Order: sequence, then C-alpha cells, then structure tokens
Amino acid sequence: MGQIDALIAARVSKPSGIVAGEVPVWNGTGWDRSSVTKVSLSSITDPGAGKVVTSTGAGAIAAYPPGYEFSYTERTTTYTSAATTTTGATTILSSGALSFDGSTKIRVEFYCPSVTLTTSGACSSWIVMDGSASATSLVARSIFTSAPPSDGDTHYGFVEFTPAAGSHTFTAIGVVSAGSGSWFAGASFPNTGNYVPMALKVSKA
Repeated sequence: MGQIDALIAARVSKPSGIVAGEVPVWNGTGWDRSSVTKVSLSSITDPGAGKVVTSTGAGAIAAYPPGYEFSYTERTTTYTSAATTTTGATTILSSGALSFDGSTKIRVEFYCPSVTLTTSGACSSWIVMDGSASATSLVARSIFTSAPPSDGDTHYGFVEFTPAAGSHTFTAIGVVSAGSGSWFAGASFPNTGNYVPMALKVSKA
C-alpha cells in the first residue's frame, strides 16, 4: 500500500483547462498548462555556437545548418599575375585555419567582378588550394578572339566536398597559360561606378 500511495502522490495532476496539444509544466508550486507556463530558452541545452538541433533519423544531434558561414574573406585591391603554375603563384585570398570533423560537407565559393588577360588565346584559372595541395580549379576563362577584350569577365565558381577531419586552410590563387592576368576588385559595397571586392567564402553545404 505504501508504494501505491507513493505513486499516487507523485502522479502529475491534470491542469485545469488543458487542451489537446498541451502538456503539464511545473511552475514551481504546481502543474500548469504549457501555454501558460512556457519552457524558457535558458532551460534548453545549448547545441553550441552556430549549431542547431536536427535529426539523423535515429536521434537528435547538434549540427551546423546549411549556409552557416565558417569563413568569408574579401580583397579590395586588384591582383595581377603571370604565374603559370600553382607553385609560382601567390595567395590572393585565404580562409584562415578551419577545423572540421570529417563528416561535415562544405561549400567553397569564389567571386571576382572582372578578369582580363593580356594574351590572345590565353586561359586564366582560379584555383582553390587546401593547404599546399591543389583542391580544384573553380573557374577557368579562355580567350579565342584575335585580341583580348578590355572589359573583362566576371568569375564565379563553387565546389562542395567533405574535408577530412582536422585543420584546413583554403587559399585562392590565380594562374594563366600565357602572358598575365588581372583580377580586379574595389571597395566594399556600395561602391558606385567601381568594382566591388573579390571574395572567398567557406560555408556548410
């Protein structure tokens, strides 16, 4: 009988006026409707800076949402290069050191408002490096006309992949097949009548 009495005493009493979709919530002195006494944000476990609670299908986990920005770097000055190999090129933009867990898929994006070349038939490539290794050529532009255009082309490209666990520093370099190339950039938006910055962005895919 004592155990039964204990169970009855511990039983949650139905709050007055409770309706479908509500649950009993302890307000400090008794049980109340969840629409009246709400669960405070401070009582919820923090999933971590920038993360949200999501599901794997087997349970809840903390993860970065799609689009979460790990790094965004701008350059506001024009870069000119005659390098024809990755080893001969200098860094235009760098993400800085970023740490990944080996299961997070990311997106690396590059934008440059204008690229021009000095040699007809030459090709310019924007290459993203992962440390000292060439990750991928994000965008390439070839000129097959009799003379290089003077107005240049906009460059934009992206790649999605899952980096191995550990620290990664993504850098962007520019190379050409012949002559030299100029990657133009200007001050931050708005910059009326002029180029905006070129940028390297790393985010959650």
